Amino acid sequence: MKRILTFLLFLLGLSIYTSAQNTKGIHLQAIARNQNGMIIPNKQITLRLSIISDTSTSVIEYQEIKSVTTNMLGLFFVEMGADENGKIITTGDFKNIPWNKGDYFLHVEIDPNNSLSFVSAGIEKINYVPLALYADKANTVNSIIPIEFGGTGVASIKEIVKILNIDKINNSPDSLKPISIATGIVLNEKLKKSDTITLSNRINLKLNSLDTLSLSTRINSIPKLDTTSMSNRINLKLSGTDTVKLSNRINLKLNSIDTLAMSTRISQKLNTSDTLNLSSRINAIPKIDTSSLSNRINSKISAGALNNTDILTGLGYSPVKNNYGLFYDTSRQATTIATATAVKFYFQHLANKINVTTNTSGNPTRISVVEAGVYQLNYSLQLIKSDAGTDELNVWIRRNSSAYPNTNYLYTLLGAGVKNIITGSYYIDLGVNDYVELYFSVKNANSVLTGTPSTTVTPSRPATPSAFISLHTIN
Repeated sequence: MKRILTFLLFLLGLSIYTSAQNTKGIHLQAIARNQNGMIIPNKQITLRLSIISDTSTSVIEYQEIKSVTTNMLGLFFVEMGADENGKIITTGDFKNIPWNKGDYFLHVEIDPNNSLSFVSAGIEKINYVPLALYADKANTVNSIIPIEFGGTGVASIKEIVKILNIDKINNSPDSLKPISIATGIVLNEKLKKSDTITLSNRINLKLNSLDTLSLSTRINSIPKLDTTSMSNRINLKLSGTDTVKLSNRINLKLNSIDTLAMSTRISQKLNTSDTLNLSSRINAIPKIDTSSLSNRINSKISAGALNNTDILTGLGYSPVKNNYGLFYDTSRQATTIATATAVKFYFQHLANKINVTTNTSGNPTRISVVEAGVYQLNYSLQLIKSDAGTDELNVWIRRNSSAYPNTNYLYTLLGAGVKNIITGSYYIDLGVNDYVELYFSVKNANSVLTGTPSTTVTPSRPATPSAFISLHTIN
């Protein structure tokens, strides 16, 4: 049964996103479901996201195309507007969207089979979160703001003083300014003399002479017997016999025989004959040894001794470039009869100084090199002819939009759903920033490039791309 993806767009998932490179975007989360409402997990799909200003006329302010893969819960994430590898921007510039001009809507379109045949999944109004992007371009105030809009309505402090009649205030000293009756009553209530009298009485009760006399009497009542007992205990702890015993123990540990034995051992280890013997051994080294070592050093690092020829001779080979790239596509690619059609490569496997770029129609068909050299090109295509009979397929290479000589192959395709695998290999001379493209044409419109999905049936096997191309330097 044909699957049609739908999306549950959560407004909570629309948020401002800023990367380490300070690239701003809108974080979008969505769940892919089929027409029965079941979640579609672990599937690669292609999205076309558009920001439009009118749902009826679909005026597009910005549009991008990106391939994503759902997780085991059918959930996928997109950073709309952010700089990402593999993303194709078809319309507008995200940084220049005039968010302050009115309402905007997010239009989500999906391509479940990666064949660039998009189906609308809905249009959702963008509310407040992305409007934070407009804060970077907020206008500065350069005029007088009226009072009804939260301003003062004037351009200087002098005008404020005049409007509010502040200049009419009498600047009398504080001591001569009148106070209200209510304020006077409150002050009188707080500073009554009765309060200070009550406080004085409480202090007298706490500090009367009777308390100090009682404390003195309790101290005098302590008997002298207690101090006598403490003196006896001190005498027991500091008796002379203890210090005598301690002196005897020290004398036993520091007797003269110990120091004599240690002195003897030191003399044996540091006698003069040892140092003289070592000096003699050093002097015995013949000068010819140092001369030989000096000559060997001079012969290895003498000025001008090391050049490019010496390096190549020492290595035994010439260092070579290592530029490579492999690109593929899994989508269905069709064409009309007898029409030269460029093969599209939306995905990159590995690459170094080789990359895929878009043609004048915005499709990723050009394989570009950074450095000049001779490159080996390999390609593989899988085609299926849905009806019976056979078809003729032509495949050739273009370099910088011109046909490369002697690269056309003519193949016969079998029909009735048979999978036809087409391969080719060439050596091509390319200059700096040159590019190549792979073209094909058919005589029957039912012959299309088609990939094969992976399978978990024993033995489990990975997917077969509809097309792949590799390019690497020849060393």
